[in-house]
Amino acid sequence: MRGLTQRLEDARSYRGAWLRPSNFESFWEPSVAFAQNAQVESVIELPSATQTATFKRITFTSTDQTQLSARVILPATASAAELTTAVEALPAAEPSATTELPAVVLFSDLGRGVRSWLHLLRFSALGLPIVALEARPCAPQLKDAWRGAFTAEELAHALINSDDAASSTLKQLIDDALVTTAVASRFLGRTTVTWGEGLGGSQALFVAALLPREVSATMALNPLFADNATTLRAHVGCGDTPQSDAAIDAVGLLDSACAAELVRVPALIGTALLDQSAPTEGTFALFNRLKGQKEMRVYPKFGHERINQFENEQINYLCEVISGLCHN
Repeated sequence: MRGLTQRLEDARSYRGAWLRPSNFESFWEPSVAFAQNAQVESVIELPSATQTATFKRITFTSTDQTQLSARVILPATASAAELTTAVEALPAAEPSATTELPAVVLFSDLGRGVRSWLHLLRFSALGLPIVALEARPCAPQLKDAWRGAFTAEELAHALINSDDAASSTLKQLIDDALVTTAVASRFLGRTTVTWGEGLGGSQALFVAALLPREVSATMALNPLFADNATTLRAHVGCGDTPQSDAAIDAVGLLDSACAAELVRVPALIGTALLDQSAPTEGTFALFNRLKGQKEMRVYPKFGHERINQFENEQINYLCEVISGLCHN
């Protein structure tokens, strides 16, 4: 335990070894533009045995022309914005932080399916709509990533192309998150709180960084792909050659810690000290670069896994966020 204590103390001030690439924002501009023009293509209302919420599934198209879907739950208390199942009549409402409570947009960890409808109802108890992306299938060899079966380096090698960031699998997954959030914000006519674990945590933070008008807060547990150049140092080098510089910039474009520098909304971050997929050092590098109000939760006895205590913290945090939005 003494070793973990020292590691935690060392990590608390760590900010990562590399700067955000100078072309970070321009690299993501096409993805942001696509997301801000994407539309809901179909709305299916699902049968329900409860009068407290309605259940829908929406579809939309991502940047690679793949059709995605998301689960939507609208609590009865969130009926101020009239929603229609006719796509042609969808309101072109702009998100508003003052007239509507935010919607929670949820992203799952790599290899893990979307949360059950029953679990998602926990957010509707607060009066918050929920939109949960039904993520595209991951490569079969990565299906156990959500269990912590891979190191940070193994995951980075699997999802990041250091020769061409734009062709990386991770880039597409972040694009999916951008499109989901932008579509959800317009569909519901309100801002969002992005939330995810592991890969989903990275997606939530990238969205908060790149879609500031659509996001009013973000939450992430054990976010992956923070401090990529350190994770991949044996592969990308130390920045002492032009080739090494280029590789470091490429992995930096997909780095959660680099994205964090653009996040100015409130953020709740959680890290598990035994997590080898999302090392605590990288999570603190991300946390220390956040620009807005931020809170960190540390779990010494957990690895890369779901942490019920953090989910309880979420509810308290969302109540604080809602209170802050209502008083602004």
